[in-house]
Amino acid sequence: MPVLHRPALRTAAAAAALGLALTGCTTTASGGDSAGGGSSGGGSAGGGSSGGGSASDLDCDGVTTAGWELMVDPRVTVDPAGDVVPLTKAGESLTITDTAPDGYTTYSYQLGYIDDAGTVFPNKAEIMVGAEDTNSFTLEGPFAPTMIDGGPYAGIIQVDATDDAGTHTIARICVQLAVSE
Repeated sequence: MPVLHRPALRTAAAAAALGLALTGCTTTASGGDSAGGGSSGGGSAGGGSSGGGSASDLDCDGVTTAGWELMVDPRVTVDPAGDVVPLTKAGESLTITDTAPDGYTTYSYQLGYIDDAGTVFPNKAEIMVGAEDTNSFTLEGPFAPTMIDGGPYAGIIQVDATDDAGTHTIARICVQLAVSE
């Protein structure tokens, strides 16, 4: 069996994370379903509005899709902290910082938008190149689902970390999405 050097392992870990994100697979987070670390998150309680609507009414209450429950691992810091992070216009941003990564860690995210019925539809994913050096990355508004008409929509950003132990979800954060990019 060939021995892979650290650059090859980095590439393999990044490819694995993107593959998981693009196939819509979710993994169990090590931190459970509670928000922590002074971060956004919260539970996905019933009621409220989700999906399309006015931006001021958008939240992730009423999500009916299993595996998309809001959570933030205690090792993660989210800025700004809050129940719903707006990414509807320029100047709005979401910064995710992993404060206790295990060894060399790469990061990726998957966006799922929420329709009026509370169903989450995985939409786009990306590996955050360079985040392995800082353990932090920022998503900047306007941030919108790709090739989706209508909206604005509420959405969930799922953040995955890949390290020597494998890939695990470290956050699912409720966001308000722009109508178009």
